[in-house]
Amino acid sequence: MPNPRRPIGRFTTEGNRSIKLLESTARTATTMVDAENTLNAGGTFIIDVTDAGTMQVETATVIATITIDGDIDVIVTSAILVGSPLTTTIAVLAGDDEEDVAGKIRTALALVSAITDDYTVGGTGAEVTLTTLIDAADDATLNIDVHFTPAVGVTDDTTSADTAAGASVAQIETATVVGTVSTAGALTVIITGALVAGTPLSMQVDVADSDTPTQVATKIRTAMNVAAITDDYTIGGAAADITLTTILSAANDATLNLDYHITSTIGVTDATTSANTTPGVAATVQQVETATVIATITIDGSINVIVTGNLVAGTPLTIPVVILNGDDQDAVAGKIRTALGIAAITGDYTVSGATDAVILTANVAAMDDATLNIDVHFTACAGPVDDTTSTDTAAGESVAQIETATAVATVTTSGQLELIITGALVAGTPLNIYMDVASSDNSSDVGGKIRTALGIAAITDNYTISGATDQVIMTADAVAANDATLNIDYHILTTIGLTDDNTSDNTTSGLIMSVVPTIQGYDRFSGNYYNILVGTAITTISTNTLSVYPTLTTSGNSVAKAVIPLNYRVLMTHANAAPAIYTVVFNSNR
Repeated sequence: MPNPRRPIGRFTTEGNRSIKLLESTARTATTMVDAENTLNAGGTFIIDVTDAGTMQVETATVIATITIDGDIDVIVTSAILVGSPLTTTIAVLAGDDEEDVAGKIRTALALVSAITDDYTVGGTGAEVTLTTLIDAADDATLNIDVHFTPAVGVTDDTTSADTAAGASVAQIETATVVGTVSTAGALTVIITGALVAGTPLSMQVDVADSDTPTQVATKIRTAMNVAAITDDYTIGGAAADITLTTILSAANDATLNLDYHITSTIGVTDATTSANTTPGVAATVQQVETATVIATITIDGSINVIVTGNLVAGTPLTIPVVILNGDDQDAVAGKIRTALGIAAITGDYTVSGATDAVILTANVAAMDDATLNIDVHFTACAGPVDDTTSTDTAAGESVAQIETATAVATVTTSGQLELIITGALVAGTPLNIYMDVASSDNSSDVGGKIRTALGIAAITDNYTISGATDQVIMTADAVAANDATLNIDYHILTTIGLTDDNTSDNTTSGLIMSVVPTIQGYDRFSGNYYNILVGTAITTISTNTLSVYPTLTTSGNSVAKAVIPLNYRVLMTHANAAPAIYTVVFNSNR
């Protein structure tokens, strides 16, 4: 008698092949009449599939040693991913290697439910893997794209404009921001100049979505407020203009430049040179101030000499001078000249004159000091005529250099610009500054962000950052010979040490198991097996029941009106190479 419940076996299969699940030889009869061979026996076959198919695995390998702080975008594309292609932005830091970056990517992707609903995030070392949660056909669109976050839409301006010119003038370099930011990101502002410490000096300026040229210029002016720049330049500008003006007049610095730029693949043009809008010219005239004494002293007493000037220590500085009855103007003037020979005055001026004249001459050529004055007036004697205002007999002559950069931008994708500030007075020239720009930032937005980014000590120690809308202006805090190296360079940041990997590897292709069960009986007369029931293809982890019995009134691919002979088998035919694990059990109705 057949066993009422007989496990046929547990099977693991791989490959495109069929297997036959046979009853034991103990159930094979060698001598039976026909009636015995076709017993009215029936039952059910339970096929329990516990594992089926191959889960697809997609692998991305990070190649990176990050050199500056920034962002990367990881874009996951898939046929089953909600919101595909799905972008995740991940911050990376200078010094991160590929394993650090890969770890940050795995962490970030594991927090995105749209991804974890369908995939397991895994991987070790520099690898990032996505494994499907269920067996499915291979998804050729599944991809992990890792690349640096660019900012697009800003027209790179790598050259600022030297906006002021003239003899003995401070150089002015001007950059003008053009474009509205369309995606938040960063600009890189590069200031170059003979006086810029660390030239070319790069700094990063963040810009926001929809920043106008004025807003960008303002941010650049602020970022440029660093000592490496402000030690020798004044940062200025209005609207989209950013200017750098030398604090001291000097010969023109042809290298002075304000460059701001972003990464662009859609026609944004880098401009690496700003405009020398006012070439600096070294001051050649030393200011001379003259006081003339008008006096014939009639009684002993004293007079006060009050010296006022920007360079006079303790200004206004009062010096009493003793005079005697009978002193004429020449004698009084001589005593004043002697009294003025103190360090607070001689540190910056030479005292001279003859007869009734008292002269102060600036030791160095510089801008005219309108406050310089020698005030001589009576205190406790009679005779002198008070002279409270001296004569500016030779005005100082100089102009502070101004460098201007103009932002040209309409940012369409968030990212970063690199500013390189070069100049003789810029600390660390060339000074690199990195700034974010945002989608929809226009020229004024970018210009503002550049101005903001330049507001660091390396710049503001010598320059004043100004400008409006899309202009970025660096104005030297002191007059000096023009610094031809002064420059504001901004351009799209093209790399931060990450090798873009736009296509991941399909390291394990997904494959759906498909196996068709067939119940066959053995005809001892012909020696052949014949089909009793051919079941439906099984493609999932599931429990499947196939019923065979003589009295069944319906038929189909899971039910057959037939009998199970003493000798039978279950044939499992695989449609592909997907592996499967299943158990087959026969429950007899006898």
